[in-house]
Amino acid sequence: MHPESAQPQLLCAVTGAVLPPERMLRFAEGPDGRWLPDIDGNLPGVGLWVAADAECITRACAEGKLGAGVDAAALVEQADRLLARKCLDLLGLARKSGAAVMGFEKVRTLLEGNGPVLLIQASDAAEDGKRKLKQKAAAEDVFELFPAEALSRAVGKENTVHIGVKADITTGRLAKELRRLAILRNERKITDA
Repeated sequence: MHPESAQPQLLCAVTGAVLPPERMLRFAEGPDGRWLPDIDGNLPGVGLWVAADAECITRACAEGKLGAGVDAAALVEQADRLLARKCLDLLGLARKSGAAVMGFEKVRTLLEGNGPVLLIQASDAAEDGKRKLKQKAAAEDVFELFPAEALSRAVGKENTVHIGVKADITTGRLAKELRRLAILRNERKITDA
């Protein structure tokens, strides 16, 4: 669902691995010399690309690549918070555009249709319902990164635990950001994203 051959490849400053942007995070040096996550990859100034997993970010801090005395845990938490916010904002846009459906039956129907679907389920949803829908989705397109409360706020509908998003060119950014967040939270490996 995410053809990488057409994507630009970036070099991780920690591991030396060459990866597509959806598996990387950019950190930018601010005017005050502090490094911060550049989720969109477009802040001005000096930047450093690192594989999107917490271990690589921690290594970058330990090796002084992101300045001296940087709190790696705080930097990872900041990147997580920014990526999570971006994912939820994009999910809200998918809902407004009509690309997203909510509810077990509507999501099941979407999964049984033609074309790829991103399956987003609440991390605190009942295991039985999650399992039934997961069986119908491609493994790389299933995400359980947020509790029901966060998903409900994002789509503006109470008690939202299952969301299906038609995966197409307009929702490609959502898929990319969900994959990066899953890598950062160690729910996916860089090689499996």
